[in-house]
Amino acid sequence: MKILYWATSILFSIGISFSGIGYIGALPELMARLQHLGYPEYFRFIIGSCYTFSAIILAIPISAKIKEWAYAISTYNVISLIASHLLAGDSIFTLKRQILLLILLGVSYLTFLRLPLKPIKQ
Repeated sequence: MKILYWATSILFSIGISFSGIGYIGALPELMARLQHLGYPEYFRFIIGSCYTFSAIILAIPISAKIKEWAYAISTYNVISLIASHLLAGDSIFTLKRQILLLILLGVSYLTFLRLPLKPIKQ
């Protein structure tokens, strides 16, 4: 169970960290995506920060409460991204990466819930 948890957490974190850094760095492909979805340019800082911080938190051993918040933020972000694409008229078949990220996040969270909680030394 622990291997599945870490594997899915790391894969998800890698997937969103590239997007987070790309949004903050204003990569042209991601800027075009934001424009296509109708979001203002400043939104890239918000989403980029959320992605980057969530990726870091989910990839390191840290308190369970903080991880719960990272899971909540990540779930909201990925579901909102999928909904935004669908509402912008994109086909569900163009959202393979986003759906894969949602599945990885779900498996990571479900295995996280089954792990025995150990206190983090501070």
